[in-house]
Amino acid sequence: MIFRRATQADLPAMVEIVQQAQAFMRSQKVDQWQAGYPTQADLERDIQQGNSYVIEEEGQILGLEAVVFAPEALYDAMTEGEWLTKGEPYAVIHRGAVRGDRRGQGLFGALVKGAEDLCRKRDIHTIRVDTHPDNQAMQRALKKSGFVLCGRIMLTEGAEAGTPRITLEKVLTD
Repeated sequence: MIFRRATQADLPAMVEIVQQAQAFMRSQKVDQWQAGYPTQADLERDIQQGNSYVIEEEGQILGLEAVVFAPEALYDAMTEGEWLTKGEPYAVIHRGAVRGDRRGQGLFGALVKGAEDLCRKRDIHTIRVDTHPDNQAMQRALKKSGFVLCGRIMLTEGAEAGTPRITLEKVLTD
């Protein structure tokens, strides 16, 4: 399995994976990614900004994520709880998803490991993420990858503005 930066050629597979994730969340009654987000334009922007990564096996894209090395303004406005670290640089994982037919096979863990490797190369020791409170599958995957529940935020922009998210953080060791 290869973790690498996404290219424009990966976009059709990435869009398909996002659509599969949207359908799965809909089937689980999770109101996340149901209002037209993320769009193909969001994924294209991630690629253009160099923030988009995929895992592939034998030429097939199995999962994707955006890894952003910039502060997330929403994370400064946590309404409940607090971060494990304060005042340190961090990475943020956004738009993580895996192929529907490969769900439950540890692929999200491979995406997290890839993000961890990127962080270590930049001497960054913490990764933050948020997800919908009802997205139990993602919460399980995050906790399995070592993330710890920290608090809550409220989305303020875009198609999902006004909806809550729980926040999680992983402090890298070694």
